[in-house]
Amino acid sequence: MENSYTTFTDFALTELTTGLHCLHCKDDWETVELSDNATVILGTPAETLREDPTYWISRIHPSDVDAVRGALHTTTEKIEKHISFRYRDSSERYRWIGLRCKLANAGIIVGTFSDITRARVLEYGDRIHFAGRNSLRALLDSNDLTVAINQFLDLLGNAMHVDRARLVRFRTDDKAFITHEWVRSKAEAALDLPIEVSTVAVKWWLTELKKLGV
Repeated sequence: MENSYTTFTDFALTELTTGLHCLHCKDDWETVELSDNATVILGTPAETLREDPTYWISRIHPSDVDAVRGALHTTTEKIEKHISFRYRDSSERYRWIGLRCKLANAGIIVGTFSDITRARVLEYGDRIHFAGRNSLRALLDSNDLTVAINQFLDLLGNAMHVDRARLVRFRTDDKAFITHEWVRSKAEAALDLPIEVSTVAVKWWLTELKKLGV
């Protein structure tokens, strides 16, 4: 071990891809202690997270943050809890983070965390593949094309954990229209379809699809 590290623990929490994060709750969850390798794992300078204890919770995806708060509040000393959430890094991109934690003394939550983005991508790939097969079966089994398309969007939307899924029809005259939409929440207003897609967006999508050989 190099002289720059006083212990093997010091080495692990600086160089490895699993970090240490200790949290407690005041008005919201705050960082108490954080290992240096958080800079690499979270994509945010560790010093920034230490200097502003509430910065960590503020960077969690809006759709995940309440679930994270609830999970932390119900964490106990006896059972290790595994929490996963989307975290926005300094490049304003989201990455999936996994946190394994328990409640320690004085209301402090102690946990280890790592970047689980690749695992999530593979998981979603499997889900989408499975949903695609089921969607094709739904299309073949249904005599009503609209019902079949809506079932297709429902399967894909749930597989990808998105709030909305839309079917866009591209025409040979370089115009495109949103013709079908699936919305997860019944409280969300549905679009008045069909809706024409902007020319700029159509050009961008056609360029990207061409790159993919579609």
